[in-house]
Amino acid sequence: MTGIILTVEIEEKREVVSTEAGKPLMEVLRENQIYINSPCGGKGTCGKCRITVLAGRLGIRVSDTEPGGMAKVEETALACRSFLIEDCTINLGHLQEQD
Repeated sequence: MTGIILTVEIEEKREVVSTEAGKPLMEVLRENQIYINSPCGGKGTCGKCRITVLAGRLGIRVSDTEPGGMAKVEETALACRSFLIEDCTINLGHLQEQD
């Protein structure tokens, strides 16, 4: 697997992490203690884990096994349905409240 640099912006804060291509975005965020609201448990039904792509692209899965497409710069995507395909910068928006 190829190394990927993920940059995460949350309000005024910026986190940079290294990971592997193909890895689910939600998993990478959790492994690096970056909180994102996901009350549905990552099933893609609540929409609370919506992020914005600022640079690069993310792969999108329609379901747990079916790839769907890509999210590009200035597009939004659900973190629970996204996976890393290249170096990417995302914005989590306002600091998300923990449930």
